[in-house]
Amino acid sequence: YLALRAVHEPLEVPAEYSDIFVNRISDAKRRIYAGMLAALDECVHNVTTALSSNAQMLQNSVLVFSSDNGGWNGYGGVNYPFRGHKTTLWEGGIRAQGWIYAPGLLAGGSKYPHLFHVTDWLPTIVAAAGGSLSTLGNQFSNIDGVDQWATL
Repeated sequence: YLALRAVHEPLEVPAEYSDIFVNRISDAKRRIYAGMLAALDECVHNVTTALSSNAQMLQNSVLVFSSDNGGWNGYGGVNYPFRGHKTTLWEGGIRAQGWIYAPGLLAGGSKYPHLFHVTDWLPTIVAAAGGSLSTLGNQFSNIDGVDQWATL
């Protein structure tokens, strides 16, 4: 399990990542935000490279890339073409990109056209692993999330 908090406020990133955008992005917040995303991209690359070089662990992994909300305009986020941002109920505040890489379990390149809330991840991943929430203990018997594995 690896949880990355980028990109998120506070806007901070080593200069080596934001400096590559100096001539392309004039807004300082957007430049730092882009640098944070570049650092995140490098981390995902490093993780997938390590998994693929270790006895094909990547082919036996489930990778989930998700967000709990849209970007925050005041911290460099842009949600175009949607109106709004984090802390609003417009689509720019509640829609977010995400993907799942699960070779042998899910077909690549498909799109999920239905609603999926961040609270759905726990029951969905437990189901993907062949388990059920009851095996996690009584504290998980009444959670808000819904298992969506079968529909993916």
